[in-house]
Amino acid sequence: MLVAKPAAAALSERASAAVVTLATTGFAVVLAHPVVLWALERFDIGWPVVFAAALLFPWAFGVIALRTPASQWVTGAPQQRSARRPAGVQQG
Repeated sequence: MLVAKPAAAALSERASAAVVTLATTGFAVVLAHPVVLWALERFDIGWPVVFAAALLFPWAFGVIALRTPASQWVTGAPQQRSARRPAGVQQG
């Protein structure tokens, strides 16, 4: 996260938010990654599928967990709300 915030400053607002979100979920990714690998070793599937699953599932788990009340326990960060607003609703 220490590297993500300065790096995100050079990006657009939307890309910056995505980088910071993914960096914030890093702890959950570390926890979920071996579980995904352990679960997939039981199946005889090719390494590209295992690679994609081991990459995507932990990140998805972390991003979803970040939006739940369990966020502090799973990601180590406080719960975050989505920055999206319904169509037609203006900030301010």
